[in-house]
Amino acid sequence: MEAYYMPGLGNLTNNIFNNGRRTRVRAVHSENTKRAYAADWKHFVAWCKSRRYDPLHPTPEQLSEYLVEISCHLSVASIERRMAGISQLQFEKCGIVSPVTLTHPLVHGTWAQIVHQSTRKQSRAKALSTAQLKTIIGVLSQESTSSLRSQRINCQERALLLLGFAGAFRRSELVKINVEDVQIDDQGALITLPKSKSDQEGRGAQVAIFRGESELCPVNALSDWLDESRILTGRVFRTVGRAGFLTDSMSARTVSNVLVRRMKRAGLDPKGYSAHSLRAGMISEAAKRGASERDIARISRHKSLDVLRGYIRLYNPWECNPTNNLGL
Repeated sequence: MEAYYMPGLGNLTNNIFNNGRRTRVRAVHSENTKRAYAADWKHFVAWCKSRRYDPLHPTPEQLSEYLVEISCHLSVASIERRMAGISQLQFEKCGIVSPVTLTHPLVHGTWAQIVHQSTRKQSRAKALSTAQLKTIIGVLSQESTSSLRSQRINCQERALLLLGFAGAFRRSELVKINVEDVQIDDQGALITLPKSKSDQEGRGAQVAIFRGESELCPVNALSDWLDESRILTGRVFRTVGRAGFLTDSMSARTVSNVLVRRMKRAGLDPKGYSAHSLRAGMISEAAKRGASERDIARISRHKSLDVLRGYIRLYNPWECNPTNNLGL
């Protein structure tokens, strides 16, 4: 069976409403994608019916209204998937190409504004520097660990922050790492991510992290935690309960809480920092130290270099500045 594949809305010149033109390819969707598309279509139909709109023939005004409403609680990536699902279902149900295009000024302007606002929100998470991380780990290492619980909390949070930074992990990726996905040897740690935000097809990705030569070595910190926790299977990072017992897996939100709390204890201002600061920090530091965009993208798993460039935030405009080598 063949169907029409529509590229995502992220590229405004090649989107699911691009002048009604589609590239004819064999439809290969995972069961998860099919279920997501069905749920997206159900939501859109219900939304249209509540306003007496025709879901098969939405007007530019109606689609713009829908985009604005769902942008309040969905990410740009989720909106892209939802719109792709709606377009796919429209074609499957009645063989039509969506009549609304992003070339329409109203829809185009609405989508551009949503993307712009989303980018601004992402940029609010400040990038954590290596110097800041060193300060945090230094204070953490000096804390008293009189009880098994405090000892385990310190050991785990040290590994969490260092690994999250070195691997440029998203918080959702970090808390879902399983012991079975980790291989540690003399060279470093190789971590396999079965699925992530940028890998919706579930092909998996591998992140290789070299051993360091200081107290900030993420591989040593991870090894120490696995030895301390004695976890043999399942999630690497977990909630430390009373008396030091490990309970269920750690939530993604906890990563931000850990960073903010540790920054406060280290005497650093945590305003503007979150779990995303670990990922942004690695990318920014790597760029500052001369790593190429493509090499950074191999670790961060960015598919788009344009998106990656939005993360590269140099702390000092005089650093890595080529104007001093122009022969002037």
